[in-house]
Amino acid sequence: MSDPPESYPHLAITSALCIDGDVLDRLGRVLRYLVVGLVEQAVSVQLVSDDPRVMSLRLGPTKTVLHHPVAWPMAKSRLRQLAEQLTVDPPVLIHALSGGSYRVAAALADALDVELVLQVTSLHDCEAIAQMDESRIGAIIALSQPLVTALETQLQIAPEKLHLVRPGVMTDEHLACFADEQREPTILCTSAFERDRGVDRLIEAVDLLRQRGCNAMTFLLGQGRYESALRRMVRHRRLTAQVTFSNLVGGLLETLQSCDILVRPSSRASITADPLLAMARGVAVVSLPNAICDHFQHEQTAYICSKPTAESLADALERLITDIEYARRIATSAREYIRQNHAISTMAERICDVYRELALSRATFPIRE
Repeated sequence: MSDPPESYPHLAITSALCIDGDVLDRLGRVLRYLVVGLVEQAVSVQLVSDDPRVMSLRLGPTKTVLHHPVAWPMAKSRLRQLAEQLTVDPPVLIHALSGGSYRVAAALADALDVELVLQVTSLHDCEAIAQMDESRIGAIIALSQPLVTALETQLQIAPEKLHLVRPGVMTDEHLACFADEQREPTILCTSAFERDRGVDRLIEAVDLLRQRGCNAMTFLLGQGRYESALRRMVRHRRLTAQVTFSNLVGGLLETLQSCDILVRPSSRASITADPLLAMARGVAVVSLPNAICDHFQHEQTAYICSKPTAESLADALERLITDIEYARRIATSAREYIRQNHAISTMAERICDVYRELALSRATFPIRE
């Protein structure tokens, strides 16, 4: 029987994390926690991205390589230049954090002859893996059990390559949900202002709540191309007193402390950090049905709408607003679930175990005479 990877603490590991803009949008806070956790696990981390926002993930010994977008007709020369930058302190593996970085990560892994790790955060990522050569992939890290199941059953990925690592976030002892019962109920939505994100559905639900005499303040904190249309919708429905378009002041974590309910108004099959952060801070979460987020469990960790409609969303919000104790029970249960299943230390340790296993498979050790 071989020794487990942790039996070789002396095995030096340098990992290059390939990060695209999409995963920064959805999981930025989780990525910060991951970088900190890996550094604490004595992993030397390099960040590789074409998005300048990656600089916000830097700390201490972490190195950052910013590059131009890799696209035709400059792809080959830019990949070659990028690989040359990494050879100064060559990684033992390349870790792509979402589908948008798979192509660049695979090319770098080939150029440097190192292991390739792919992280799966959405069904779109699964579709991207279906177009790749599985034999070149050293390991796949999936952020939820439904994603593991999809990779195993639909793509026939070898089970030994699959690793379930849930995204880690930090919990708070303070329960935000209706902490101030004198305050008007506060609803928060951080979804982007795009046509497929359901913000228009939430605005329609708020209109239904007003018609039912259920008062609440709703804050929309997203950005996107659909913003002007959403603002017109709010004015047309005369909801300017109930719906506020706002920018984050002081950061999302501070904002979550001042709200009661976070709404995810779309069924988009991807994992985002905001609901996890809300659950960790004792905010009640309302979501439309979601196929891959196993942290959404109806009336246990969140309120899951029965249908992807404005009427169902309004029903869910009305239930939480009119039954404060019910809302607080869900928020309390969700916070405990996050504490037990989404610890930052567990995320870093499990990813580091994957790294060690792959690094060990390539390592050579002197034979004692």
